[in-house]
Amino acid sequence: SYQDSLIYVLGGDHGYVDNHRIFLYNADNDSWRELDSFQLPSLAGALTIFRNKIIYVGGADSHSAYSTTYIGNIQLDHSIIWHRGTDYPLGTRFRWNAAPWGEKGIIVLNGCRTDFWNSENECYLYNPDNDTWHIMPPKNFNTCGTSITSLKINNKMKLFALGGYILNDITNYNEILVDSITVPVELTSFASTISKNSVTIKWATATEKNNYGFEIERKDLKTEFKRIGFIKGKGTTTEVNNYSYSDNNLAPNAYNYRIKQIDYDGNYKYYYLANEVNLQYTLTYSLAQNYPNPFNPGTTIKYAIAKAGVVTLKLYDILGKEKAVLVNERKEPGNYVYAFKNNNLSSGIYFYTLKVNDYAQTKKMIILK
Repeated sequence: SYQDSLIYVLGGDHGYVDNHRIFLYNADNDSWRELDSFQLPSLAGALTIFRNKIIYVGGADSHSAYSTTYIGNIQLDHSIIWHRGTDYPLGTRFRWNAAPWGEKGIIVLNGCRTDFWNSENECYLYNPDNDTWHIMPPKNFNTCGTSITSLKINNKMKLFALGGYILNDITNYNEILVDSITVPVELTSFASTISKNSVTIKWATATEKNNYGFEIERKDLKTEFKRIGFIKGKGTTTEVNNYSYSDNNLAPNAYNYRIKQIDYDGNYKYYYLANEVNLQYTLTYSLAQNYPNPFNPGTTIKYAIAKAGVVTLKLYDILGKEKAVLVNERKEPGNYVYAFKNNNLSSGIYFYTLKVNDYAQTKKMIILK
């Protein structure tokens, strides 16, 4: 099921003829719609929905059983674009099931090998965000075809399993609870503050377990999320910890932030800042004095541009001869920093000139050796 009212139906057995048709049922208006078919194994794969993705692992058709993993990205029109992920690590499996596991991925549980009836006491976590598999502790019930579902209860993910096959007999199981897993890090707060052209985001944790750290990511109206920094976590602790990160020299724009909490075993979870950060201030053209000055071997040059344009930042000697082109590219409005490192210029006085649109400014720098 997807978005409460939609159900995707994939494959199935039609008189031992492979069936690759995909249908979408809309419970709101009681209607069916056929989507583009895809060559998935036609029956008995582990199938579930994780956020806006359909995950299909293993399965079989009239020819063989498979260990393949397919990820279907659900589009705005509810069609599906498929791609292949990393195969299930322990080989071909079918007659098994899958369920979402919070924000960590999906659980797949207890499949059969190619002899159809010998089952495996296996429990694996698949993370479609980074296409990785991780082993999980199973319960000791050797059966395949088990129906499973997951629930978050008191901040813990719990997996419930029922029924399944042993040989040619259907074994009726009571409710079986697979080991619950506490979410290792839960944020108690996540907020932002603005100061001129800088944004500071702050967050706090009540407890941490196996926490490697936090990657900070930012996007604006024109770009997708990208990493801008990293803050190391506290490992395992029951103490309250406060974190902050300052994002400086930003252009006026609307920004969104998220942090990626990463465990030492590579698992991760995203936390999103609830509000959009709207940074508004008036940009003017400027070229700052380099610092330090005099310098050896390196210095920084800060500049700002009010309108988009081709920016050139060039270095000249005292006779006006061009010695280096530091910047020559189109840039958006904003504040910029250029780190200059001297490799082959001799000691003396030099000049650097910024030109963009109708603006031009020159400053003096001194190199010492």
